[in-house]
Amino acid sequence: MIPEKHIKVLRLLCDRLEGVNWVLTGSTSFAIQGLPLIPHDIDIQADVDMSYEIEKRLAEFVTQPICFSGNEKIRSQLGRLFIDGIQVEIIGGIEKQLSDGTWETPPDIDANKRYFTLEDLRIPVLSLRYEEDAYRKMGRIERADQIKDWMEQSG
Repeated sequence: MIPEKHIKVLRLLCDRLEGVNWVLTGSTSFAIQGLPLIPHDIDIQADVDMSYEIEKRLAEFVTQPICFSGNEKIRSQLGRLFIDGIQVEIIGGIEKQLSDGTWETPPDIDANKRYFTLEDLRIPVLSLRYEEDAYRKMGRIERADQIKDWMEQSG
């Protein structure tokens, strides 16, 4: 179930980000793809260059300009927006640390992008198969298992 306030923000994002290579990730993406959860924020993923383009196109909503952010498991460019009461995170060039200590290259957004229709919006999302793997790499096993279980149940 996607709250109406999220749909309003998604409508703005789809309009403003026309021509930009981006995808939804996280709980809003999962809900759009059918997982039974209610999202609280919106996460946008892109490559580094596109993350700055997104920030530029949504400049009036920026609460934290894009800058490098990371920990021992994940690193990226990260910025935050606040649109109509919803926090929106911009994640650019995300890298996850592998078990051997090396960092994987940022994902190919196009190779993992799927489109879902919500009302009259065509929304780009990361595939659930990609998301399950990504959450496992980040050590978020419970969420990865939830995604896997849902994919198995829904066929």
